[in-house]
Amino acid sequence: MKKFITTIPHMQRPWNLKNGVYTTVNNERLCCDFKTCFPVLPLIKGYSEGNEEIEIIAIFADDPDRCRDKETDLDISRANYDRFKYHLSKYLSDINYKINEITIKYDETVEAHLNTFTKIIEQIDEGDTVFADITFGTKPLPIIEIMALNYALRIKKDVQVECLSYGGFNFNTGEMGVFDVTSLLYMDEIINNMAKMNVENPIEMIKDILKLGE
Repeated sequence: MKKFITTIPHMQRPWNLKNGVYTTVNNERLCCDFKTCFPVLPLIKGYSEGNEEIEIIAIFADDPDRCRDKETDLDISRANYDRFKYHLSKYLSDINYKINEITIKYDETVEAHLNTFTKIIEQIDEGDTVFADITFGTKPLPIIEIMALNYALRIKKDVQVECLSYGGFNFNTGEMGVFDVTSLLYMDEIINNMAKMNVENPIEMIKDILKLGE
């Protein structure tokens, strides 16, 4: 099954999220013709076909006390999650999706992050094709997502990671872009294999690989 992983922003106020049309930078399948503040939506749209059933794995901070805006008494995480679901229903109504929640606390301890890692890998089954957007979340969360993807690739049978994306906003130009950064994930796998093989001059091999991608 195709599974799409995303983190719901839990400390950015909804009115501070940049809403606009994401332009694709290096992957035409990430084209977007609607305004959204969730760059996972172009990813889902680009890689969902017909009426196939997909799963969206939403990492959501269910922690109203710590995610509450003191000025407005708003549960920021819940408000962003509700907005995310609204954008899904508005722009991707033709896609047959199911949302699976991974609920976390706003906790930056190593134990909390490793618990999130465990919850993610439990959502990935053998034979799945996985997509992930690493735009939102505190800085460790994208690392945790990538760790989980590496685990699935190396430990679970017949799992593929087809696209890893990141949405960016240029504060100088106001442009919004979504980037395909899947090659970074697989470069990590290449480095791991080179270490096992005791490759001589590994940096030269990496440079050769980068030239092939130009």
